[in-house]
Amino acid sequence: EGIQEPGGKARGRVLPLLLLFLLFITALAAIGLGQVARRVNHVNDETIAAIRTVHQLIHQSALTQDAELFRTLIYRRDGGWYESQQRLLHRHLFLDRAPLGLWAMPLTTDVPITITLSPDLQTALVAAALPYTAEITNGQAQIITLQQIHHYQKRNDYWLMSPLPDDLTFWGEWQTVSLPLLHLTYPARDATISQRLAEDLRQPINELCLVLACPDDFQLELRFTRDTDALWRLQQRPQTALRQIINLSTVYQMWLPTPTLVGLPNDEAGYTALRHGYNNWVATRMVAQFTDLSSVETEALLGELGLHVPYPVGYQPYLPPAITQADWPDQDVL
Repeated sequence: EGIQEPGGKARGRVLPLLLLFLLFITALAAIGLGQVARRVNHVNDETIAAIRTVHQLIHQSALTQDAELFRTLIYRRDGGWYESQQRLLHRHLFLDRAPLGLWAMPLTTDVPITITLSPDLQTALVAAALPYTAEITNGQAQIITLQQIHHYQKRNDYWLMSPLPDDLTFWGEWQTVSLPLLHLTYPARDATISQRLAEDLRQPINELCLVLACPDDFQLELRFTRDTDALWRLQQRPQTALRQIINLSTVYQMWLPTPTLVGLPNDEAGYTALRHGYNNWVATRMVAQFTDLSSVETEALLGELGLHVPYPVGYQPYLPPAITQADWPDQDVL
């Protein structure tokens, strides 16, 4: 009794040493992981800064119509998309949406930009809340915000704007909403706003059919398309008649760019501007289909509904400059 087992003292000395060793290894691992995390964050910060710079350069080159700079900042391997972006720039449709009554404004430093990097840091989605001048009614304009989404790829250490992902992960399945007079097809990504627009688009269609010779079973099949040339469709003449479906004499087709491509509103003012732009297009095409009215007569008819013929591509609204103190002539104060 009271006799210590052989090796007891040795084990008593080994255990504290083992614990110290484990604590040392744990501390080293924590320091290493912290350094790795800091390096990752540093790389992410540098990458986000590079993408932000390219995005701002693209926006500026589009506003100034600098085609040479613009070409160096977009992805070339997809030849069809590359050419389409240059056409949009040339026709003032890359940022501006004049036929929808929307005109891009210069970026400011406080414009919210969200950049989402892929896990491999080779692609990114950029969502920017861009300021637009929006024509509302009777030539009145206001400043609104629309969210533009662009996709970037890293090529040879350079970030280039590239086509948006053309897959279900980004766009979702095609969905439809059927209402009297209107059948709307849209990508699931734009489901919420498209369903609301369907209700609001139906109203001018119904009002026009009361004064036009619409067929009894008239149905407009409107598609919010997401293809490469979706925005390019805005450069076509809006007074063009609707496309009639063969063997269905009362069903007509029309395609317009989906809201994600035009710009997503983040408030009621933005939604009102977007809705107004779509309504103008639909109403003008219907008048062209069912009447032979002149341009003046068409404007008068649409004006009664608070609408108008869409503006031509490249049109810029006249906004009188704000009068500042420097604009007043020198004068003597008595």
